[in-house]
Amino acid sequence: MTVKLNLLQAGHCTQYENLVIRGGAFRKMIFPALFGLIYHSQYGFIMFDTGYSERFFQETDSFPNRVYAKLTPVWISPDQSALAQLQQIGVHSSDIRLIIISHFHPDHIGGLRDFPSAQFVYKKSAYYRLKKKNKISALAAGFLPGLLPEDFEARSKDIDTYPTITIKKKYYPFDLAYDLFGDGSLLILELPGHSLGQLGLLVSTSDQKQYFFISDSCWLKQSYQTFTPPNRVMRLVTDRWGDYRATLNKIYLLHHRCPELRIIPSHHNMLSC
Repeated sequence: MTVKLNLLQAGHCTQYENLVIRGGAFRKMIFPALFGLIYHSQYGFIMFDTGYSERFFQETDSFPNRVYAKLTPVWISPDQSALAQLQQIGVHSSDIRLIIISHFHPDHIGGLRDFPSAQFVYKKSAYYRLKKKNKISALAAGFLPGLLPEDFEARSKDIDTYPTITIKKKYYPFDLAYDLFGDGSLLILELPGHSLGQLGLLVSTSDQKQYFFISDSCWLKQSYQTFTPPNRVMRLVTDRWGDYRATLNKIYLLHHRCPELRIIPSHHNMLSC
């Protein structure tokens, strides 16, 4: 079995450091929208999230979604999309068989429409709660439904339909994970707090390395290295603050227990992941 991982970036946003980590400087920082391209010798190409696409600008061109673009400025050009970058390395849209959606914010689902052959794996109960929201409440939850393909639900599979395994011995304090292919190579974990149904991904590659995509459990490595949460004002855009802190604490403990594990926040600089 061969498992390989490429870490890529599709666009970026800017935000103030003192918002995303308590005690940070009052300065704007660039936060890349990372996504993972995984090759599995039996199951082909899999993606973890997609980053932004230019559709973000279309979906935030009018009120109320325009508020999102004002609060979180985004930059992406056509050649920076996930689709364009995969084509540059010889991977076609039709080669992507599965996309794991960590959660439904635009920087994670922005490119879904570019992959019409892919099946989507996510927490369905979270999606249906978002789907029922009106425009204002959906915006408050960071959800732009126009980014989803027309046949999104028809190509979807609930993560809860996959078998779970105990991972406490190796990845304590995390206890359970969904074993995507039944071989331990891709393990999906629930990371509640930041957004409804947020998922993370543990990837074990053929060169004996382990990677942990923690999505938006934090935006900077310093957060999980020192257990430093965001500014309290971020409670306003957090699904459940208590769960956020509990998830971040688990990642902090795991990092110090397994320092060789490569932990990847979705917005951290790729060169330091």
